[in-house]
Amino acid sequence: VRVLSADATYVQCKGTEITIGVAVDALAGDVLDVELLDSESVDALRPWLAQLAEALGVEVLLTDDLDSYKSIADAVGVEHAICRHHVNQNVAKLVADLGEQALRMAPNAAAPPGVESTPQQLLDDLEHMQLLMALRPPDGAAQLGRLLKRYQTAPFPGKAEKATLWCRMRLALTRYQNNWNRLTFDQRWNRQHPEAHLDGT
Repeated sequence: VRVLSADATYVQCKGTEITIGVAVDALAGDVLDVELLDSESVDALRPWLAQLAEALGVEVLLTDDLDSYKSIADAVGVEHAICRHHVNQNVAKLVADLGEQALRMAPNAAAPPGVESTPQQLLDDLEHMQLLMALRPPDGAAQLGRLLKRYQTAPFPGKAEKATLWCRMRLALTRYQNNWNRLTFDQRWNRQHPEAHLDGT
């Protein structure tokens, strides 16, 4: 099994929430394992995935963008790909949320010191970011970096404060840029392995 897809789902059993891990051969589509887990923490997921990776000779772990999976893939020594479907859903939700906040602001509302943006500029940047995440061009990481420069100084929230939309934009752009190789893994795989197409989800 060259590419192992792993995900967790939750079910209610007699009033108790149960975590179920599902492992699938991402190239063949075959379900390989269904496991009861304590949670989606690194400690709960690592033994299960490490055992599967070793037993099946896994080269790539394909998951959602939960940080636990990234740590496990790095620890186990396999490459990591992030599911496009999960990412596109999360990006769309973020764009809708931040866009709604920006539209409620006055057009001349001041951004935090050092943030070179306005509510309208943020709306434009959200559209650009969503397009980059959907199309994933070769220079996508560099384009995200250029967008990030506008928000790099947005302050983090203090204790008991909520992050501003400027800070949330900063965090999102940083996350997507840092994970660009994981987000575009399927593109590289398909160029190198035309006989084993990976759809990235």
